Amino acid sequence: MGKMVFSLKSKNRILGLGYLVAIITLVSIYLLAQSTEGSQQFEKNYYALLITIGMGIFCLFIIVSIYSVKLLSNYKKSIPGASLSLTILWRTLLLAIIPLLFLAFFAFKFLSYDFQTSFDEGIDSALNNSLILSQKALDNRALQALRDTNAAAIIIAPFEYIRLQSELEGIRNNIGAYELTVFDEKGFIQAFSGENRQVIVPNIPNHDNFLRVENEGGLFSIETQNLQFQIRTLTIINKPGAPNYYLQAIFHIPDTISDLTDQVSQTIAERDKFNYLKPKISSSFIYVLGLVLSLASLFLILSAINFANHMARPIRDLIRGTKKVSQGDFSQQLALDRKDDFGTLVNSFNLMTSSLKKATNEAEMNRLKVENERAYLATVINNMTSAVITLDDEKKLLTYNEYAEKLLDSDLSSIVFTPLLALTDTFAVYFQFISQLNIESMTTKTQESEITLTINKNQQQFIARITALPANHHRQGGFVVIFDDLTKYWEKQKQAAWEEVAKRLAHEIKNPLTPILLAAERLQYKLQDKLDENEVAVLNRSIEVITNQVKSLKNMVNDFSDFAKPVKTQKTPVIIHSLIQEINELYKDYYKNIQLTCALNAACDTVLGNESALRQVFHNLIKNAIESCDKQSNGEITITTSNTDNQLNVEVSDNGKGLPEDFQKLFDPYITTKEKGTGLGLAIVKKIIDEHHGNIQLRNRTTQSGAVAILTLPIPQEPTP
Repeated sequence: MGKMVFSLKSKNRILGLGYLVAIITLVSIYLLAQSTEGSQQFEKNYYALLITIGMGIFCLFIIVSIYSVKLLSNYKKSIPGASLSLTILWRTLLLAIIPLLFLAFFAFKFLSYDFQTSFDEGIDSALNNSLILSQKALDNRALQALRDTNAAAIIIAPFEYIRLQSELEGIRNNIGAYELTVFDEKGFIQAFSGENRQVIVPNIPNHDNFLRVENEGGLFSIETQNLQFQIRTLTIINKPGAPNYYLQAIFHIPDTISDLTDQVSQTIAERDKFNYLKPKISSSFIYVLGLVLSLASLFLILSAINFANHMARPIRDLIRGTKKVSQGDFSQQLALDRKDDFGTLVNSFNLMTSSLKKATNEAEMNRLKVENERAYLATVINNMTSAVITLDDEKKLLTYNEYAEKLLDSDLSSIVFTPLLALTDTFAVYFQFISQLNIESMTTKTQESEITLTINKNQQQFIARITALPANHHRQGGFVVIFDDLTKYWEKQKQAAWEEVAKRLAHEIKNPLTPILLAAERLQYKLQDKLDENEVAVLNRSIEVITNQVKSLKNMVNDFSDFAKPVKTQKTPVIIHSLIQEINELYKDYYKNIQLTCALNAACDTVLGNESALRQVFHNLIKNAIESCDKQSNGEITITTSNTDNQLNVEVSDNGKGLPEDFQKLFDPYITTKEKGTGLGLAIVKKIIDEHHGNIQLRNRTTQSGAVAILTLPIPQEPTP
């Protein structure tokens, strides 16, 4: 369809180009015909117009040839509509060429007549006589002007220079001259009078004229000045006893005489030009007619081809459209640009294809709807967290999702529509699973079953829900089975129970351990001085046994706690001393009434932990100490570190108000002594320290007021980089 549209656009461009060339050529022929009106214009534009016309006719001939060859080629290839186009073409040309030939014959016959009789000898004689008469009239007027000039020269001859200037204006008026000028023997102006006051310097005659007037006694000439005829006369002024002067006079010829003379001259010039151009005009008319006939013939052929294609296009489009429809393409819509019988036929074809396309689209939409529903259902089933399979009435597998293959550890794609008894040992797990569903014993539409299977030597438990599918005229009944693996679920339940037990054991066991150890140490302290040596040895061994057992129980409690805790994040080496100094620099200058002192042991200061979490711990402890002694004028806060038994000990002590009696509850959530506290600070500190396998204690100072926070962190056994 795209190629056909492109070809149609190309043809329209070529056809438009042909018509444009024809118009340009016709205009050029018209200009060529117009150029014969004047010889200069003819000589100037003839060859340029001739080349333009030749190129235009040649281009038009090429375009007509392209269309003709294309039409014949389509006819030979039996392309739809080519035969009809060719028939319409030759019949149209036959009807048009015959009248054109008659017109050409009589036109050439008419132009071949001799039209030289347009100007006969009588008219030529009359024109010549008119020219002679006008020349005689001008000569008589010039002789009269010369006589008037000679008379004026006689009058002026005796005048002195001063009188000459005063009398020259009157003499000019008496003889009717336009200008009157007196020159001396050297040709210099002695006096001047002119009708036009704006002219100051007269027109000086040629020096040769002065020589001629000496020989001839006087002379005149007829000139044209500013598109007006004028008579110039020149004569000698014979002054007694002095060199001769010269008198020049200029007379204007009346407009009537000038106009008549111009008309006679122009008419004779036109006659001469026409006589010169008569052969060329005759041949040009014949040549122009030949060009017009050539252009008309080519234009007629081009128009006939276009007309033939236009008339055959509906048939051609219908044939092509019918072939496309027969191939299943119902989207064909023909251009409806006519209102004749062809237009009715095209409209009927479009209605037919629209109906077919609508029916096809509805069928395709229904098919796509079914496919989309199937794809949607498959997507839902494949993304379910439960395994799903569907069976027919004979327990043959119909559909399944990926999770079903994973749970049953089987490739189910190869057993779709396979009878259950035809399965090989490779699908023993699937066979056991279907067998334990007990579908035959179903009494309701829905049934649940607990299934135990051995997969890869591991016993796994499943729970399956079987639902019977209703049968209809499109399909038979069947079953849908949704099942889940309960093995991991039970394992998680057991793990959660153990975690809860661990939490409870850690809580129940940890509480009495410290009192037992303290009681044992107190008994040892109290009884050591009251018993003899043997009894002291027994006492020490008993206390040692109790201490070791308590420590063992503590380790057990820590193990329970670790079991109950979530997975810890990865830890990195943290330099505790640098962390403490950083926080100390932050607070020491802020509170003027409190002195912060650091006594840090540089023997070992690196632990494995979360730097951000440990920074939070020290921030909280130092801030609590500052708030405890904030109201004192001499508050003191001391931070000391030490290391014992692979542990880093950090003590934060203050001289504030101390801890309440029930300070042990301060580590519990939501227990606080502050008016605006949340009770979570120390609870979070304890949890962070516990996560770092450390310990934290709170106690009141014995020697003075204040409290001490003691925390311990394990030191890595291997040296850190």
